[in-house]
Amino acid sequence: MGNRLCRTELLGWINSVALRVVIVVLIITMVSDRIATRAWGEEGPPTPTPSVQSSTASGGTIFMPLIQNPISAQASLQLPPDRPELGQIYSGLEVDTTGTCKGFFRITGTNYCTHGPDQPPPGVNIRQNTPPIMAERLVGFSSALCDGDGVSGNRVEVLYVRASDRPNRYNQYLASIRQWAADMDQVYFDSAAETGGERRIRFVHNASCVIRVNHVIVSPTGDDDFGATIRAVEAQGYNRRDRKYVMFVDDNLYCGVANLAPDDQPGQSNSNNFGPNHSRIDNGCWSWIVAPAHELMHNLGGVQLSAPHTTGGYHCVDDYDLMCYSDEPYFPSMQVLCPDPAHESRLDCNHDDYYHTNPSPGTYLATHWNTANSQFLLNNGLPKPDLRPYTPSGYPSPVVPSSTAGTHEVTALYAGQTTYFDWHFINSGNAIAERSFHVELWVDDIQLLRYPYDNFDSGWDEGFDDWAEVIDVSGWHTVRLIADPDNTIAESDETNNVWEQQFYWIPQPADLIFADGFENDDFSLSPWSCAITDGGNLSMEGEASLSPIGGIGLLAVINDNHALYVCDNSPSAEPRYHVRFYFDPNTIAMANGNVHPIFYGYSGTSRVVLRAEFRFSSGRYQLRSALLNDGTTWRNSSWFNISDAPHIVELFWTASTAAGANNGGLTLFLDDVQRAVLNGVDNDTRRIDSVRLGAITGIDSGTRGRYYFDAFESRRQTHIGPVGSAAAALLAHDTAQAEQGVGSFEEETPEDAAATEVDDGLIEEDISKLEATNKLYLPVLTVENQPAIDDNP
Repeated sequence: MGNRLCRTELLGWINSVALRVVIVVLIITMVSDRIATRAWGEEGPPTPTPSVQSSTASGGTIFMPLIQNPISAQASLQLPPDRPELGQIYSGLEVDTTGTCKGFFRITGTNYCTHGPDQPPPGVNIRQNTPPIMAERLVGFSSALCDGDGVSGNRVEVLYVRASDRPNRYNQYLASIRQWAADMDQVYFDSAAETGGERRIRFVHNASCVIRVNHVIVSPTGDDDFGATIRAVEAQGYNRRDRKYVMFVDDNLYCGVANLAPDDQPGQSNSNNFGPNHSRIDNGCWSWIVAPAHELMHNLGGVQLSAPHTTGGYHCVDDYDLMCYSDEPYFPSMQVLCPDPAHESRLDCNHDDYYHTNPSPGTYLATHWNTANSQFLLNNGLPKPDLRPYTPSGYPSPVVPSSTAGTHEVTALYAGQTTYFDWHFINSGNAIAERSFHVELWVDDIQLLRYPYDNFDSGWDEGFDDWAEVIDVSGWHTVRLIADPDNTIAESDETNNVWEQQFYWIPQPADLIFADGFENDDFSLSPWSCAITDGGNLSMEGEASLSPIGGIGLLAVINDNHALYVCDNSPSAEPRYHVRFYFDPNTIAMANGNVHPIFYGYSGTSRVVLRAEFRFSSGRYQLRSALLNDGTTWRNSSWFNISDAPHIVELFWTASTAAGANNGGLTLFLDDVQRAVLNGVDNDTRRIDSVRLGAITGIDSGTRGRYYFDAFESRRQTHIGPVGSAAAALLAHDTAQAEQGVGSFEEETPEDAAATEVDDGLIEEDISKLEATNKLYLPVLTVENQPAIDDNP
């Protein structure tokens, strides 16, 4: 999915940087004083009215507010003193003792009701300006959910308001205000999802669905208090009955304040279901992302005084909840009924007081005003995501298992070997999947992966190629890809999340390809596919026995320049090939520089792609190995000195797994010690189909004599190593040679390096480390790629 910064990540970042700091301070340092400090400072609140909780004898709930007789108590309410440092400014408000706002405050000169200004949480200084969001933190979700022409009908309209005597910072804050508004929408969406529904704020937006933020300039006194601001913006036409106005006021007087209607009747005729309503959030609280969402919720009618967990002041007492805190005039005790502090940025703890998308019949929100039913929220026919397995172009299905990496075709599958799964899914719906979800890949009842995603936009497709797994059991298996297996995303189609198909895994091919210890009683080479003997110069003889098992080996008598070899056609397009044989130079006479191959591996019928070569240089016998890439370039190991004695030669060749993978390679073992590693080779088109062993070609006139082979074996998967106890005998022999000054594994001398091909060998210190370990079967060392000269025969 790349490095995109998604909306949920932004909210999480803001929560951790701002909101969670507030919450941690709130929980850890101020638990016992949480209520007092939010409203009254260190001197504490007045004595609260005792809480009341009631239930019927049969266990049913009676919706009795926690504040006893709130209306009669409110009759004595007086305007509290201003506390400017907390944004508690009551100028422009008056106590209503008889009218619509009875027991609370009316905004002077209007018929609007309010519970008064909300206090900022601890740690938020309303006098300190909030800087604009840094560009790298803007995630591009300032677009609203498209709805019609963006202006008709009931809408939430966002305003940037400033007094004419204050600097114009509209352009500086425009993108940030749109982001804060979009974050507010996210709060409403995520809170609705907790009850299995969907709600989005029905914003005023432009033709591109970008949230519109109008720049409103008021007189120098138009921002002096909440009532003055309402009157000033209404005078400019922001007084429509189909509008809720969220005003980002560029001032530092309040944290937030809003009007609401004390009307808890259910149904669409509720007073809170109409406008105009206004909420004001000042600059010092713009960084607190729940402030706009909190004040808009008041505009929508939360929290009514009859709610089960009312504070008696249009908030709730069941934390953690965006609308809950111990407010005036009663400062009731709080209850922690939703213990996750992160729910401080969500609406309605347990969804039983003011916001539920589908309340059960007979519950409070089914019989009283439920803000989730507001006409200012979108709730019917919302665009939805649709997560489903997906077949990209060039793929036969959403899941493609293959034995070869890099291909998008189903190839023969082998049990016990690596299977490479390509798997993909898409959001084919017309809305973003904003919550976290998973995608799972199964084979029968075994879960191979569970991969997380979030904020997955409409039209996006994602997945992996070459997800490597090993299926151990052969036979038919059901492969299943599931998008959103936990059903955390409400989708337009919940029936297409699963794709499945059966595939057959072939039993793992036998590891052994071919073996011959040259021990036939009739001294016949018949186990081999062919034998080129030059009139008997290649034969089975007792003198050639090198293995500790049996007493016969393969003798090659070189008395001319004719080829002498046996061949094996048992390999079948092998992508991995291990071969081991014993070899003894047997004091064969060779002129300096004479070289010829003693082993060939063919791809197809004629292309040599693997070889081991034998030469005589500066008085020493030497061996090296090489492999051919997809072109005509050979990669060679260094030449390694060997003594005039039996040696175990083992080659481990691998083809690259896919075009462009460039992970083919060759490992050379001498006497069961890893001596050279050639890797990073592009040879995915190569396979081993047949091999030859002996004096194969290129024999020089200066080479005459006899040498021996024995104990040939080839495998597909595993390292072969010595036969029986040969290793101990060989190591003892090499130690004796070394004591005589003839080290069998010396690196080539500088003059040896000047060969006709560039060598890729291990440096001396690496060889020492390898010998110290005795056995390193896998090519774990990296040898820097070097060019080599093409000398393909």
